Amino acid sequence: MRQCPLDNEAITRTEVFRDKNCDRRITDLPETNCGNSGCTWYGKMTDYFDEHWQACKYRHISCPHGCGRDDLLARDLAQHYAEDCPLYPQACTLCGQDVQRQHSEQHLASMCTHVTEDCPNGCGMNVARKEKQEHVTRLCRLAMQQCRYDCKFKGTQEELKEHCAASLPDHLDTVWTQNQQQADTISHLEDTTAALELGLRKANSLNESLNRTVTLQQAENDRLKSRLARLESAVAASEKARSAANVEDRLWVVETTSHDGILVFKIENFAKRFEHSRSGSGAECYVDSPVFFTGRRGYRFRLRVYLHGDGAGRGTHVSVFLQLLQGEYDQLQVWPFHGTVTLAVLDQSRSQHHWTETFVPGPRDECFCQPTTGANRCSGVSKLISHRDLHRSGSEYIKADCLFIRAAVVPSRNPFSARIGGIELGLHAGSPNQG
Repeated sequence: MRQCPLDNEAITRTEVFRDKNCDRRITDLPETNCGNSGCTWYGKMTDYFDEHWQACKYRHISCPHGCGRDDLLARDLAQHYAEDCPLYPQACTLCGQDVQRQHSEQHLASMCTHVTEDCPNGCGMNVARKEKQEHVTRLCRLAMQQCRYDCKFKGTQEELKEHCAASLPDHLDTVWTQNQQQADTISHLEDTTAALELGLRKANSLNESLNRTVTLQQAENDRLKSRLARLESAVAASEKARSAANVEDRLWVVETTSHDGILVFKIENFAKRFEHSRSGSGAECYVDSPVFFTGRRGYRFRLRVYLHGDGAGRGTHVSVFLQLLQGEYDQLQVWPFHGTVTLAVLDQSRSQHHWTETFVPGPRDECFCQPTTGANRCSGVSKLISHRDLHRSGSEYIKADCLFIRAAVVPSRNPFSARIGGIELGLHAGSPNQG
């Protein structure tokens, strides 16, 4: 970090920019001499700043090693290193380690491991410091060593040889006694090992019995956990289904909401969804469509489709129901809802032989009264199309594993002005599986 030459405040590189106007003025200056005493350079001012200023051998510099010299000329730096810089690192002539010049004598006097010293035992040999310990304790002929036969004798190598020759009978007795003690110890260990093995066999038998008990208890615990999980799943299923339905509703409202009372519901992965409807329970039995409206501020509906059927159509037909949902503008609607509902399974072949059913909700049908909760019970056609007709040759109700269901809801302008007759279309107001 540099300082301003005027007020000595610290200046960072990010606060400095190149003054182009000043550059142009410098470029226009005449040629000049180098300002360093003794330098003969002569040239343009721009060349001075770009090239010569850093390369000038007569510029004043400080010692890079921090010895305190700040009056050096650049050309004298090598001589300063070679002669008088106390902090310049030099390689030790013995061990090759880099040592500052001011510490070189101390290094040789006490630290260099290659310096040789006289053996303190007085054997007359010069030994390097790094080998001194091993020499003094083991290699030196005058080193004091302990007799290995536990007789408490201590002497030099020569004295130890004479001692061993003179004390051979005693040493043999010592070895015999030690061997006998080891044999007794081995015998005791064998007896102890046999006792431990017997105890281990008993422990293993007890452990196997405990393992069988633990296994039975674990099986009972697993059964209870499984039962508890099923109960918890049953409790959470309703909340999970409701939460999932809310998320799906929001996404579908953004992407596919219809406001003209007409919905074309594409059911993808038909085979997989059909199998879920057949083998599942609760929310797995049906597929809900995106929400659609009869107008920008109209009634709010959705379809609920049981691919494996529901109620009277379970196992034989596709059941399609209409569900009236709470809407933002329900206070502006006429209740109960009255109009015409047309449900159709679309034929995707060229023949366009759509399977269609139409019904008119009754004036006392609770499914079409103003919702007081999130949604009313479903009402629709439990036998819209049979599974046999769905796969009938010549029609393509299912194509590329997709099924299309169309719903058209047309509110009546004058509710209940026309006669509402009973239409036998397999209608029912919900089923035990609908919520």
